[in-house]
Amino acid sequence: MSEENYNENVTEVETETVSGSVVETEEAGKGMGIASLVLGIISLVLSCIWYISIPCAIVGIILGVLQNKKNKIGLATGGIVCSIIGIVLCVLLIVLAVAFVGAVGMSGLMNAM
Repeated sequence: MSEENYNENVTEVETETVSGSVVETEEAGKGMGIASLVLGIISLVLSCIWYISIPCAIVGIILGVLQNKKNKIGLATGGIVCSIIGIVLCVLLIVLAVAFVGAVGMSGLMNAM
């Protein structure tokens, strides 16, 4: 085999490898968008369980932002939005629970006097 033919074959293999890694990178980025959306939905559904909702939402936001830096797809944006709404809803439920417990506690204390 002559040296020219060998160089052509090596170049073709390198090109295929580079093309393969580009496809893998795009698939991995799409996976982060899907994971962001799934975690955002989980944080919405389980917003009454703060110790599950808040970590899921935080990880969902991180994955969505990383995906949007690579290339913007709707799944990542949806994941960010769902995660933010999940955090806000969870914090709102916590504040309402504390206010309710405080109000009930104060009415019981006033009745005792």
